[in-house]
Amino acid sequence: MIKKINILFYFIFCINLYANNFKSYVDKNIITSEETISITFEYLGQASGNPDFSVLQKDFSIIGNSQGSQTTIINGTQTQKSTWQLELLPKINAKKLVIPRITYGQESTDEIIITISNIQKNSNNNTDIIFEAFIDKKEAYITEQVSLTLSLKTTQNLYKGNIQEPVIAQAIIEPLGELIKKEEVINGINTYIFQKNYAIFFNKPNTYKIPPLIFEGQIPQKQSHNFFGMPNAFTTSKKIFVKTDEIAITIKDQPLYFPANTTFLALDELIISEVFNQKASYDSGDALSRKFIIKGIKTLSSLLPTINPLSINGIKIYSEAGKKSNEFINNNLEAKFELSHTYIPQKRGVFHIDKQIIYWWDTKNNKLNQSEIRALDLNIVGPIQEEQLKEEKITQAAPDLKNNYSWIWIVISLFFPLIVIIISLFLFKKKYKKIIIKKQENNILSELKQSIKNKNLSLSYKLLLKLKNQEKLEQDIIIQTLKNMEIKLYNPQKSSDITIDFDALLKALENKDKKENNATDLKPFYPN
Repeated sequence: MIKKINILFYFIFCINLYANNFKSYVDKNIITSEETISITFEYLGQASGNPDFSVLQKDFSIIGNSQGSQTTIINGTQTQKSTWQLELLPKINAKKLVIPRITYGQESTDEIIITISNIQKNSNNNTDIIFEAFIDKKEAYITEQVSLTLSLKTTQNLYKGNIQEPVIAQAIIEPLGELIKKEEVINGINTYIFQKNYAIFFNKPNTYKIPPLIFEGQIPQKQSHNFFGMPNAFTTSKKIFVKTDEIAITIKDQPLYFPANTTFLALDELIISEVFNQKASYDSGDALSRKFIIKGIKTLSSLLPTINPLSINGIKIYSEAGKKSNEFINNNLEAKFELSHTYIPQKRGVFHIDKQIIYWWDTKNNKLNQSEIRALDLNIVGPIQEEQLKEEKITQAAPDLKNNYSWIWIVISLFFPLIVIIISLFLFKKKYKKIIIKKQENNILSELKQSIKNKNLSLSYKLLLKLKNQEKLEQDIIIQTLKNMEIKLYNPQKSSDITIDFDALLKALENKDKKENNATDLKPFYPN
């Protein structure tokens, strides 16, 4: 008898040893493609942490998650049970889906097969709620706008609702306006319509899939009645989930005949305008501002091209970073880029600024298009620097030796006395010109000192340009003062106090006066 009891006890012990303490079950295993599944996981024993449910996200969206625990004591024996309840919505349309094994510690659940019945799309047992997603094109180029529209139609009042935002790898998604709400009568039934629009820009060629998007909401239930046939005071609501279909789109690379070494941009329209005060002539040292406005229809401001300044000898060019913005105008995304160039001529002459061409792909007409930035000719007159004056003298005085070489010796041998006279006159004239130039420089120096005392920044800058290469002045002080003046005049936000530079320059001019007075015993040129 004792032997039989021992065998029975051993049999029960083995059953308990191999019993699965972690199991799962669903509320139903046959659903439509729009229905949710409620799955419960139970663990018998002391739970430590949560199971890893990430494997479920391959075929299902986890739209609800709750947890609980229970402790039971029977005849002094304590039993603990932990539960996790998830609400799952299928991501893909298939005849069958498998809920995989979930492991927790040393235990694991069994697989569960879910059958998807062939019932009308968007039904979710809610034939009066339709949630759709569609795009305006099945193929597009990189950087071309693809419009995505989400449309929800219902004949019922919604207590609450939330439309899932689209997320796509390798793409920029920009909302087009706010959520549109309207009410229409469709087939004799009053229908509420909610619509949300997005602009999508892909930056790499490939075939992309816009995943199903979920609408989660609550609709009122029919009012129940109590035992006496009276309606209950509180109404209840039903939670619903509806999803869209998956959408595929092909993104193409730029056409082969698009100009090489040019950034590809696909949009409906590109408009470039400019503001510039065109005149017959300008003075050197003047700041000439040229403002550009670039507008693009159905694109982003971050994709718009920039206008780089060209390098021109004799003109300093400053370019600002510019301002970019996006606006939703007439159901379209309009991008704007405002920037400007500032030209500062350094010497006189006629300067040519070449035109610039920006290529872009016209998505309305599906062809290559281009926009031009016009060329400019700037005629610079007025004050010039001493360096340019020397260059012009050398150019004017240089003889054409190639054409006159054979006659030189004949002229010298026959008219040597005449040549001596001519050379003497030439040297006298040159010395006389130097005297005139010296007087002009002295006048300029006098004006410069007076303008510095009057703190006339603009006049001082122009006069100092004329004396930039004055040998008797300290070049380091002049160059540094010119740079600080340019910053003060044309980039005031980065400027500093220029009084120190003015003081240093006045001291240099006074030192020059003292040296010249000691050498020539003349009175100073500058009035006190």
